[in-house]
Amino acid sequence: MVDNEVIQVFDPLTHTPALPLNEGVILELDRRKSCDNRWILCHRPVIKTGGELSLSMLDLDFDESARFYQAPPQVKANNGLLIIDDLGRQLTPAIDIMNRWIVPLDRHVDYLALHTGKKFILPFDVIVVFSTNMPPSKLADDAFLRRLGYKIYVGPLDEGEYRAIARQVCDELQIPYDEEGISYLLRELHYKTGKPLFACIPRDILEQVRDIARYEGIEPRLSEELLDWAWNNYFTHD
Repeated sequence: MVDNEVIQVFDPLTHTPALPLNEGVILELDRRKSCDNRWILCHRPVIKTGGELSLSMLDLDFDESARFYQAPPQVKANNGLLIIDDLGRQLTPAIDIMNRWIVPLDRHVDYLALHTGKKFILPFDVIVVFSTNMPPSKLADDAFLRRLGYKIYVGPLDEGEYRAIARQVCDELQIPYDEEGISYLLRELHYKTGKPLFACIPRDILEQVRDIARYEGIEPRLSEELLDWAWNNYFTHD
């Protein structure tokens, strides 16, 4: 609460209570919870935004009918991780989005304002991750890039890593894993077309396989026919 205005931080879609709510842990909850019942002990949150991000989304969102504020993503991510994906694909210029974080990253505080105009300071204890497939030099100048302590290049996978991801996704999507099917995907589709083994491709292709199988009313499998269809639909051609 700020100046008698309620700001809702807890979001059940992104905050997971640290202990399950059942009778076996009631005593443990009582021991570990804050004396203020408005606070809930949670796991560290992971908040992800993408191409939809705008500067206005980083301000408080006031609900006129309910008369309270929704906290912006960086507040919900406090003590956790804030991922800004697809940087450079937003309508707001990337440099403006990155400049928004200069003070919070440097001073570990963020400045927000109520609809009344009153400004206040909040602690900023967030790991901010910028993710992009664009050259960094096109997003910001050297002075700002130096403020980002660590840059990690994520390149193509090797074949073993690709197969491991494919197996994991098959288990998740309930598609029977087939080494021959993945070998066909690698040999006939990746290598012959020169497509790098990026980590996102196995999931995207296998989700296409699941979807076409569901549409056709058949069991999903790593057949050449379904993989060809998924590949050609994913990599659109003229």
